Amino acid sequence: MKRLISKSKKLKNKTFISDILGFADLIISEFAEHLDCIIFKKDIFSKNVIGDYIDNTNLEAFFNHIHMSDYLYDDRGVSLLKLGLIFCEILSLKLKNEFPNYKFRIIISYDEKNELGYNDCVVRFHKLRKGENYLLKNLEEYKSDAIGYIDI
Repeated sequence: MKRLISKSKKLKNKTFISDILGFADLIISEFAEHLDCIIFKKDIFSKNVIGDYIDNTNLEAFFNHIHMSDYLYDDRGVSLLKLGLIFCEILSLKLKNEFPNYKFRIIISYDEKNELGYNDCVVRFHKLRKGENYLLKNLEEYKSDAIGYIDI
C-alpha cells in the first residue's frame, strides 16, 4: 500500500472525474443510524438493511462501501487510489463532525486487477466495536488487494 500511495502522489492531474455530480452527491451525502449502525442514508431505503450478517460491523462494512471506479474513469488505475485517499479524508472529517462520540475505522483497498479485469479502489467504513472485526489481523494475508485503514 505504501508503494501505491507514493506512486499516486507523483501523478499529474491528467485524469478526470466522469461522474462529477455523483461524486459531489457522495461527498454531501447524509448518514442515518439504524439498528446501532451508521449507514449512508440513501442506502437505508434502497437496500434491505436487515439480513444475514455476522455482526453489525460486517453489516456496516458491506453497506458503506464505495467504488471509486463509479466516479472516475482512468485506465492507469492508480488515480483511483488517489481519489480514494481524498475521499477517506473527507469521510473522516464528516464522521468525526457528525458522530463525535463514536470511533470508526475507514478502510481503503486497491486492486490492480480485480475479478472483472480492471483496477478499482474501494473505501468503506464501520464503527469500532469490541469483539467485532471486519479485517484480518494481518493485512499481508490479503493477496489480491492492497489494504490500509485509519481509525478515527
